[in-house]
Amino acid sequence: MTTLTNWWLDFDEVYNNGSTVQYSYGPFEYDLNGDISVQQFLDDINNRFVGRALTGFLDWPTYEISAQILGGYYNNDAPKNNFAVKYTITAADPGNQFGGLSEYKIAFRSGPHGSNVPVYINDAPVPRGEITIKSDMDTRAAVIPYSTHINTILDNPPVPPDFRIVPFSGVSNRLLLLLNSSTGEFDATPVLIKENDLEAVVNQYVAQTNSPITLEDAREQINNRTLKITYKNDDPIDRYEIFRTTTKPESYADFALSAAPYKTISGRITMDKRASGAHLIDDIQPNTKYYYCVRAIDVHNNFSNPTHVFEAELVDNEGQVYLILKTIYFEEKIERTETKPGRRYIYIEPSLRNLVYDDSISSDQASNQAPSSNILGPAGDADCWDKTLKIRVTSKKTGKKVDLNVTFKNTGVVTP
Repeated sequence: MTTLTNWWLDFDEVYNNGSTVQYSYGPFEYDLNGDISVQQFLDDINNRFVGRALTGFLDWPTYEISAQILGGYYNNDAPKNNFAVKYTITAADPGNQFGGLSEYKIAFRSGPHGSNVPVYINDAPVPRGEITIKSDMDTRAAVIPYSTHINTILDNPPVPPDFRIVPFSGVSNRLLLLLNSSTGEFDATPVLIKENDLEAVVNQYVAQTNSPITLEDAREQINNRTLKITYKNDDPIDRYEIFRTTTKPESYADFALSAAPYKTISGRITMDKRASGAHLIDDIQPNTKYYYCVRAIDVHNNFSNPTHVFEAELVDNEGQVYLILKTIYFEEKIERTETKPGRRYIYIEPSLRNLVYDDSISSDQASNQAPSSNILGPAGDADCWDKTLKIRVTSKKTGKKVDLNVTFKNTGVVTP
């Protein structure tokens, strides 16, 4: 036979005019040997509150009970797991019934009660029960922002190597090239020699700055010397690339015109051992100028900037052999593009410095001969005479362009 509970929920309402109303809800009948969830129990109580009304009274407070399990604790006196439950009881405004609700008391009791005015003893047994906590995963689908980012991780390229050119005593057709790794860390603009150097430089730039860049933009910034990467010897040097030419270079790119590189040497002692130093005995022709530069490559194929360009010449003066060694510095070509706005007319003339008379010429030459192109302006190639300049006129409205090729002649004719 099933034994049911006989639980009642008792209310005492005290109003501002001194009136007291007592009533109860119940019974709540459950199988003493059965299971019931806390939420089901609260739902049963709240469902009993719906439609509450007493004859002759219109406005009554309504209640809503909610519970929250706060967590567990361990009681030393009763060595078993216990859980604290927080009950929240909300009473709605009853209006002006009996002057308004002043306070209320709620008691949960077991045993039979009356329908409206329950009779109970304060120390009546309170219903109790064991709570079993079951923790389940709360997996919910959520749309959250995300991004995909691709990073490149590379070691830093090495710094330029230490490069020395040493002659042999009395030998006019061989030079000893001594190479060793250097130390340090600095930022510098990359120097491109071979065709595939640009792609490697772009990868280094992306790895160090985490900023994407196209090959075209990288080449333009390298030419303008605004792109810089960090050079640092953080890995052993694996080999050295030696570039050589017999034509005086105007830039490092001239070393790629011939077979580049000329030689690649390594400081490897055995298959398992390597040394940072290396050397090359280079066969040359006497009385011939050779131009050298070298760059280092580490074990991860990162290459350094090249060394300075050295001009080496072994002079053989009838058996007297000596080395002439020079450092070559490139002359930077400055190309300027200037833009000036105009409306209807454009007047083009040489600058003031190109109109200054060169007083170094003799008076006889100046009076007896027609003016030549070297009378006015600065000496050398700094003047504008006999040079053709391109002037481009661009319409601001249509964008159409007209190119003018202007050649300045010093004819002695004064502009009226």
